[in-house]
Amino acid sequence: MRSAEEKTNLQGAVSPPPHNALSPIGAGYATNSNGVGLMPPVTLPSSYICNNFLIIIDVQAQIWKKECIICCKGQSSEQLRNKEQRNKEQRNKEHRETKNTEKQRTQRNKNDGTVAMIDGTGRSIDYLRISITDRCNLRCIYCMPENGICEIGHAQILSFEEILRLVRIMTGLGVKNIRLTGGEPMVRRGCLDLARRLNEVPGVESISMTSNGIMLKDRIHEAKLAGISSLNISIDALSPDIYSGLTRGGDVSQVLCTLRQALEEGMNVKVNAVPVRGYNDEELIPLARLAKDHDLCVRFIELMPIGYGARAGRIPYEEVAETLKEAFGEPAAEEQVHGHGPARYVKYPGFKGSVGFISAVSHEFCSSCNRIRLTADGQLKLCLNHTTGLDLRSMLRDGEDDGRIAGFIRKAIEDKPGRHAFYEEINDHEDRSMNAIGG
Repeated sequence: MRSAEEKTNLQGAVSPPPHNALSPIGAGYATNSNGVGLMPPVTLPSSYICNNFLIIIDVQAQIWKKECIICCKGQSSEQLRNKEQRNKEQRNKEHRETKNTEKQRTQRNKNDGTVAMIDGTGRSIDYLRISITDRCNLRCIYCMPENGICEIGHAQILSFEEILRLVRIMTGLGVKNIRLTGGEPMVRRGCLDLARRLNEVPGVESISMTSNGIMLKDRIHEAKLAGISSLNISIDALSPDIYSGLTRGGDVSQVLCTLRQALEEGMNVKVNAVPVRGYNDEELIPLARLAKDHDLCVRFIELMPIGYGARAGRIPYEEVAETLKEAFGEPAAEEQVHGHGPARYVKYPGFKGSVGFISAVSHEFCSSCNRIRLTADGQLKLCLNHTTGLDLRSMLRDGEDDGRIAGFIRKAIEDKPGRHAFYEEINDHEDRSMNAIGG
């Protein structure tokens, strides 16, 4: 772990103000609306131009990112160019692989005669994430403000009957896989009963859930009986103090109890962890070790610049992967498929389980996106970073029939954005927090 002095004292570079991910910027420096430090006008030395700077300077000049000074420390121009070339080759390889995967999925749909929703770029959409509430029992720093949110009124959120009706419509269009999310889905009364009813809808092949695990404690068997076949449990730290700080009061012992119960029930379990600079840097290795000791997947999800996540410090995929490689050795690519998402999995020597990486910023995987989202207030969300979508709640309550709603959905899917465009100027940039969008 580099000291603050090592991170800031770079020969030939302008030193940024000392601050951690969420603290006030030092005296003499302004901040933008996302809390990112603004540099005084400077000419960046060419020997310290890295991929992070290239992205940011092209879009939003004069923004200082901590990742830049950390990843470039002590590297020459030639080393950085070589690194960028390797990264580019890796991205091109991943792009080819994801395109081939998409072609294979589309071909399978053709071969088995199933219905498929195909968007304007040729992607097959068969995965629906349903947020059943914007409320949560935690206040994670990258998701919600410390004092909570302005909650959506009960009349504004979809009823279970409305959700079931929309799922029946969408399975007729090609949706096969459902994930329940929030906020925290277990906060809403009747969540597991909804899962059971969704599992009975013709065409639904799998029901999964993303949860912080606290309210699932002692209810895992009930969840399994309801038809939930896969459970993603969010754990950003194993240290009680660090976990409590990240979640603003959460008790990790309760989460670990739920994790143990899920493994005992034989459920397909994944642990989701979001690395946040200055908070859980030292927790990456202990978290990954869960996959060494247990037959589960630990997935490191790169922090995305959405809502409160834009104010926190992202730890890039390359840094996480290098940290784990130093700790556990060279990993082997994992060929087994784990679920329906975009994670790329590896297996380290001696591990019972796998480690996955979801790196939407460092390694964009939009070309293989197969998902859409239904927010708690009934908006069909086509892409995480775009507000463009469809107000399905109004259609349901205005008396539209299923056939017309299906037609509107199919047309919306055709216009699904091709890329998330996190660091680009777009007209419909998403500014809501993740709990409102649906995690």
